[in-house]
Amino acid sequence: MALLANELQFNDYLSAVRLKTPVHECPSIHRQEHDIAYQINHKGEFVTIGRYTPPSEYLIFDVLCINKTPKHTPQNGGM
Repeated sequence: MALLANELQFNDYLSAVRLKTPVHECPSIHRQEHDIAYQINHKGEFVTIGRYTPPSEYLIFDVLCINKTPKHTPQNGGM
């Protein structure tokens, strides 16, 4: 499940992941898209741990269960 985050929360999360394992930035392979997927090697496979879509959409996929960002939902006010 993806968690919508702001830029500060996203950067904090990436920093925490980088303390545990290398993070690879993978730009979109599609010509008109400008998003960046952030991936790690987890249990022998590359998995996406985050995605940035300009200008301001940040998604966290907390594979390592280290995210400290409160979970926001439309019911409790979102972001």
